[in-house]
Amino acid sequence: MKISHLLTIALVAAITTTFSPVSHSGICDGVPNCQEQTKGAVSYKGLETKGWAYYCTGEYPYYWNNAPSAALGFGSNFKRSPSCFSISENPAGETSDHPSKADFTITNWCGDGIFPVKKKITVTLGCSKISQDDSPPSCPGHYETTDDPNCPLEGPARNTCSSTGIGCIQTYTEKCSNGKVYYCTKDLYAGGLTYCMTCPD
Repeated sequence: MKISHLLTIALVAAITTTFSPVSHSGICDGVPNCQEQTKGAVSYKGLETKGWAYYCTGEYPYYWNNAPSAALGFGSNFKRSPSCFSISENPAGETSDHPSKADFTITNWCGDGIFPVKKKITVTLGCSKISQDDSPPSCPGHYETTDDPNCPLEGPARNTCSSTGIGCIQTYTEKCSNGKVYYCTKDLYAGGLTYCMTCPD
């Protein structure tokens, strides 16, 4: 179920994404197999507040809310530019039904002297190859990435998609004749890009 932001408009960032090499910066703290993804700039009028959803895509399609339990779900797995914008994370909008989604309320506080001005904000997310909700249970934190071995499925595939089609992911498990299990992700938004995680031999 979608949660409406108080005094905001629910919008989706269907905009350009820039991928950086796998990162070890602050926004990836506590996020395994993390890559920074910078989303295209969005314009806000002076003092404007609105809700905005961003999505992890490509080979790192999963967004992690890395907040400790005491932080009520308000994580730090993102950064903004310029800093005169404020961002509040909305954990109620980030559910297992939308594992790619980062949900924010953003306000433009930027000004020229005492006068508020229109500005664009750029947001960078820490995105992972591994789902925060459905991590492979047999070797947590120790994975190998491989192409899909096309072995028989173990149970049905699961699709999770946003209403816009951005952040549309299929996950499934395969078990080969040698007993090895593969946990696979297909990014349906990125032209069917597929990879699998498995435990080392």
